[in-house]
Amino acid sequence: LQRKGELLDRLGKIEEATKSWQVMAMLDKTTPLQLAIDRGHNLAQWGYHARALELLEAELNAAELDGPSCYNAACVFSLASAAVVTDDDLEQESRTKLSQEYADRAIDMLQRAMDANYFEKASVRQSLLSDTDLDALRGQERFQELLRAGGF
Repeated sequence: LQRKGELLDRLGKIEEATKSWQVMAMLDKTTPLQLAIDRGHNLAQWGYHARALELLEAELNAAELDGPSCYNAACVFSLASAAVVTDDDLEQESRTKLSQEYADRAIDMLQRAMDANYFEKASVRQSLLSDTDLDALRGQERFQELLRAGGF
């Protein structure tokens, strides 16, 4: 069902995809936050940055966040930051502004993950350096400061 939802999202059939994601969440007993992260990740990858963050923001405001959730939310924000740059429905100035806002939110989430000691394990620390979902952040000064502050 998740693959069906992913494919429908990719095809822009958002309402049909929503039904698949909801059924999958019920069957797998996925939390609303995890569902929003998974689906937001998928939507942002395919350029649907606004919808991805609409779903994610609703759950971020309602959920207790742990380190992994903060990290995964940061990945969604970072993907949205990259996606908005190519959104031809927006003026260039709006794209630039939104891209920066999304990047800032991603870095805020990474800081929360760091504050929750999420990056203590070497394998998790490595993901911060190599995860391609975070590529939109690598040129950001705040991201570099976060790395330095974390001893990376």
